[in-house]
Amino acid sequence: MNSYIKRGLVISLLFLALGCGGSSRFRSPKVISEMQLDYPLAAQLQKIEGETLVGVFVNTEGHPEDVTLVESSGHDELDHAALKFAKTLTFQPALLDNKPISAWTRLLLRYRLTEVMFENDRWLVEVQSLHGQAKAEKDSTKREAILRKLYTNYIGLTNYVDRREDLEINSTIRSVLTKAVEQHWQPFWDIVPASFTVFDDFLQRYPQSALTERIKDDLMQQLVEAEYRIKIKALSSNRLARKSPELIQMLESRLEELQKKVDDADKPSASM
Repeated sequence: MNSYIKRGLVISLLFLALGCGGSSRFRSPKVISEMQLDYPLAAQLQKIEGETLVGVFVNTEGHPEDVTLVESSGHDELDHAALKFAKTLTFQPALLDNKPISAWTRLLLRYRLTEVMFENDRWLVEVQSLHGQAKAEKDSTKREAILRKLYTNYIGLTNYVDRREDLEINSTIRSVLTKAVEQHWQPFWDIVPASFTVFDDFLQRYPQSALTERIKDDLMQQLVEAEYRIKIKALSSNRLARKSPELIQMLESRLEELQKKVDDADKPSASM
């Protein structure tokens, strides 16, 4: 399938290592970690961009001993993420006369959103890979980082669907769902682009994720939008007009289930 332009969430990372003077006897620390900058999810969704300059004191083993904020991006969440990220890096230590020494260096971390191509095949491979990583990962913190990337991919999908009435995208969507979710929403595959199903799938796969409440909100919004699309299309299709009450009932039943969970969570717990 052809690629189309969508609003993407792309991270640009630049390391700027500044030495301690111009002497050829000295070489400043150099980043050797191959790690992708972790763009805070909330900042991505709010389309917050910026540059954070951090100072890192690297010991002779190549590990950060101290990290400090040199120049703020103007956004606390980006600054906090940059400091946290810098602590995870590994360096080649500074050299003085070819001997390792402890020294300061500075890193410029750039958080940028840009326009990118939406590629179905690429999206499919990445989402399937993230599901595999999440299933295998035992560390809860690392697993949540994987799920954040998965969620970002889902937001990219909804951005694409919002711009195009592309039923062919459903074949890609179906490939990343559990069999139970895929079968449950079977009546929709030839009716509307069913991006809402990936959020429903997420809730059922990862009910304990820190993203659960956000996913519920997104799913409810997506269900409402799907209902609206069906009602509009039914105005010009006799076949869909006959089928739409069943489809709308399915959507509203799921909405009621989600709303009940929200209401139950808001109820004060009974005192002992």
